[in-house]
Amino acid sequence: MKNSLLLLLLLFTLQTYAQSTIETVVLEAKTNNPIAFANVVLKSIDDTTFVRGKVSDQQGKISFSDLTKDQEYCLTVSYVGFTPESYTFRTTQKRVVLDAIFLKEDKTILGEVSVSGNAHGVRYKVDRKVIDAQSFPEATQAIDLLENIPSLDVDYNGEITYREGGTFLVYIDDHPVNNGVQRLQQISTSRIKQIEVITNPPAKYNAEGSAGIIRVVLKKSRLEGYNIALSASMEQTGERKMSYNLEKQGKKGSWYLNGSFRKTIWTYADTKIEQTTIVDQQQNYLRQEMDLLGGGYYNSIDFGFNYDITPLDFVDISIGLHPFVQKQNNFDEGKVWEQNGVSSPIYEYNILTHYHGEYQYVWSTATWKHQFGDDTDHNLSLNMEYSQPFIQYIDKNISTKKTDTFFEGRGYQGSEGKDVELDALLSYEHPIGENAKLEIGVSHKDYRIPGIENRNGEFLEDGTFVAFGEQEVQEDIYYQRMVDATFATLEAKMGKINMKVGARGEWTDRKVEYDDFQDNDKKRKQNNDNYFKLFPSFHLLYENNDENQWAVSYTKRISRPRYYDIVPVKNFSSPYSYHIGNETLQPIYRHSFEVSYRKMWKNNFFNVELYHKRIEQVYRIEYHLGEGNTLYEIPENVGTYNLTGGEIMIGIDITKWWNVNLSTKAFHHITTFEDASREVLKQFCSNVRLNNKMRLGQLAKLKWDVRYSSPFDNGQTKQDGFWYCNGSVSKSLWKKHWNVTFSYNHIFDRRTTISTIDDPTIQRVEQEHRKPFYTLKLSYQLNNQK
Repeated sequence: MKNSLLLLLLLFTLQTYAQSTIETVVLEAKTNNPIAFANVVLKSIDDTTFVRGKVSDQQGKISFSDLTKDQEYCLTVSYVGFTPESYTFRTTQKRVVLDAIFLKEDKTILGEVSVSGNAHGVRYKVDRKVIDAQSFPEATQAIDLLENIPSLDVDYNGEITYREGGTFLVYIDDHPVNNGVQRLQQISTSRIKQIEVITNPPAKYNAEGSAGIIRVVLKKSRLEGYNIALSASMEQTGERKMSYNLEKQGKKGSWYLNGSFRKTIWTYADTKIEQTTIVDQQQNYLRQEMDLLGGGYYNSIDFGFNYDITPLDFVDISIGLHPFVQKQNNFDEGKVWEQNGVSSPIYEYNILTHYHGEYQYVWSTATWKHQFGDDTDHNLSLNMEYSQPFIQYIDKNISTKKTDTFFEGRGYQGSEGKDVELDALLSYEHPIGENAKLEIGVSHKDYRIPGIENRNGEFLEDGTFVAFGEQEVQEDIYYQRMVDATFATLEAKMGKINMKVGARGEWTDRKVEYDDFQDNDKKRKQNNDNYFKLFPSFHLLYENNDENQWAVSYTKRISRPRYYDIVPVKNFSSPYSYHIGNETLQPIYRHSFEVSYRKMWKNNFFNVELYHKRIEQVYRIEYHLGEGNTLYEIPENVGTYNLTGGEIMIGIDITKWWNVNLSTKAFHHITTFEDASREVLKQFCSNVRLNNKMRLGQLAKLKWDVRYSSPFDNGQTKQDGFWYCNGSVSKSLWKKHWNVTFSYNHIFDRRTTISTIDDPTIQRVEQEHRKPFYTLKLSYQLNNQK
């Protein structure tokens, strides 16, 4: 028995010794850039049998272990748009390092126009979805690449929405940027290596927010020359946009200039309101029919540079500003019918509500990264962001009632002191063996507004403002919130399984001071809140083979109340409502679970995601009786929200010139109200989106989609089921440097959103309808980088 064990041990030792590992890297011949997700097939030369297959990693690296020693193999590497290359070798040693494999552009493929991408160009990593820019040659800007990601919806104006609502933070490489979605509409895909979409951010990132992070990873190669991108668009709504991007690359560094000028329209609809209130046993009636038009004038300039100080040290510094004052304007115009008491006459008058705000900021970002040796997973980085206004933020809201013989104007005037925001993140990443790495770090976020002033009052016909008696002295609010955090994440690979676990601890210190008016007597009050919260994260990825991937994730996040939702100051909102903060308002906590599966074959893919979200201490606006037809809007924590759903996305090439992308989701939500009613609201909802991309000739493309949403009810807002479609035609001109796009949006859109308040003393129904509109966009791009 002992001899048998020794024999088995000897055979095992000999077998282990007889195994070899090979390593190589796939590079683009023209630029020496690594090629991620290249398809690699390993075959035996003796009998031409298939041995193994995989794809290159983010650095283009490939490795195969457990190969028979002194065996001859053939390695074939292929990638869309490039000529395949084969490499024959023999495993003469335990570790064989092959020369780099250079792929050359396939001129015959590049000469054709294709509307579809490579399904392998969208893959899961352990905590994010990764889009390889080179796999989608038809995309021109970063925003175009996001159309291939489940859970995201990119409309024809380049605006991004998440399936559960919320907004994304945008990172360019390792630091966040202002006007992130706008930057995604400017950055050329020629500069992009990949885009990462993180819907459940790991512990490294700030726990604040609801949607996630979009991270654009730029190419690190030093292609010398210029890259120029210009675009302009106009809409039927009155929206106008113009943006530009200029970049100059050198051998060790580059500089860039980005800018935009926009007249933005975000509200283009009509609304009807019917409201009945009972105050002191008197019934009051109100009816409004309004046209809503909201938007503003925005502009920005970003200038920056990056430089390789040494082969191991890299810096990226930028400064941005609003060269002109940013202006926000909302115009709501229509008619009102009002009755105070059932025996009183009904008064009819015209109404115009105008909100106006102005601000102007300057900001800067700085990134420094030091790499220890050749290992890219061993580095130290520091990211900082700072912003401060040029001028004090001011705003006012004026609502006027007019007839031939009557004028009344009411509203408020307000301002904010020069608020300061500072973000800093220091992180250290260290490899642990060959298949694991640890990242630790600390961060600090400081946001403060030294003085917020607000007065409600009356606007005379000549524009003079007269504060109401109890507010002749301005309300002065001081606000500061600091969040200090530390985090640690551990990422490990075990065969086909990748796992990342992490934890983030955040200390929040909030201070608020404000003036409180009671019986014309002003008193200074404080509202301070200090607390520590732990935010864990867990991500797991299982890759069965090159074409099948499974992912599982869990994160916890927070949404902290804004200052005007906390301070109990009465603020004019409309002639019939005032907003009042709530000192007892608590943060919202989100627990997000997600299971995903992706199947890829040829240029097609199938993706399914199952998710569950538990949102604790949900708060929303609750309405309370004021005087007459006036209501008080107060944010209140109302309960717990649970949502369970699934989403399926399928992308298929019907023909060489027609690609179809079908996305459908269904979810069930339960809201448990924790007030005296203990009401439980349940509903099942579904949405469907069918995208069509077609090539018309060599240089023209057609996009057409159809969308349907089922009825929705969250207890306060109801939306009827509706469907609509969008269509666009784009044409490339003059050697593809110019592109013109015409789109028509919300065709056949008949959606009606109804907000209701059903209370013994308040009955209110508000209906809103969106209008269709067209958009015309012209863009130009030139890239001579070599």
